[in-house]
Parts: sequence; structure tokens; C-alpha cells
Amino acid sequence: MFDARAAKALAAGDHITVEGAPGLRLVATASKRTWTYRYRSPVDGRMRQVRLGHWPAMGLPAALAAWERVSAQRNAGGDPAAEARTRRRAAVVERQVDAFTVRRACDEYLSSYGRLVAPKTYAEAARLLSLELGDLASRPAASIARADAFGLIDGMR
Repeated sequence: MFDARAAKALAAGDHITVEGAPGLRLVATASKRTWTYRYRSPVDGRMRQVRLGHWPAMGLPAALAAWERVSAQRNAGGDPAAEARTRRRAAVVERQVDAFTVRRACDEYLSSYGRLVAPKTYAEAARLLSLELGDLASRPAASIARADAFGLIDGMR
């Protein structure tokens, strides 16, 4: 069924298919061997593939278990590659939202505020914000409730 020696000897660009597991293959590159599942998408009929893991860290039994999971998903009418792509894009958006911290929001506010007031007033506002932000500074801006914002403003009075 699967020969580890043959897998180790694979040249870059070659692949080995696994009998009894349609679409499961071990693909070789210059530096690694990757388990992939190739299939025809039930959504649009195009050929797709999903990376399941790297060999030898993921052995044949684990690759077969991963193959069963994604092939069942495909047989149920889903497109595992499209769903993985959607999850990756959502994670990128979530990281971008999380990266916008309260400190960053305050810095952006201060940069626009600095053009409207005298330098001495700006310096005092920046000093007060730095003093009062405390642990709020590192929190994502989207996680701040109205009570948190009003508490900070009331504390600065």
C-alpha cells in the first residue's frame, strides 16, 4: 500500500497515490513531502486540492483519517478548499480588527487633534492619555464598551 522508502526517494515534483483512498497523494518538493487531497469540486466542477499535512510528521494513518474527514465533507456537497480559503480570509480580517488597539485609536485621534490646538495643549492631552490609559491601551478597540470609555473620560476630569 504505502512504501516509506519510495516516499523518501521521491524527486521534487513527483507524487505517490495511495490505493483505496482516491485523491490522497504524497507530493514531493525540494524540501518536504506533503499529503494532499485532490478532488473535483461539487460546486463548480473544477479540480481542487487541500493540504492535509507534512510527511513524516503526519504518518499514513493520520493522513487517512484527515482524508476521510475532507472526502466526507466533499461527498456531502461541500468544497473543503473553498471553505479553508474562507476561514483563512476571515482570520486575516479578525487579526486586522484585533490589531486596532485603544492605544492606536488614541494615537490617530491625537494626530488629528494636534492640528487643531496649540502645541502646549496637544502635549498635555497626549500626556494625560498616556497616564490614564493603563491596561485599556493594549485591548482591541472593538472590545471596549461604552462604560469603559466613559470611565476613562470621567477619570481624566
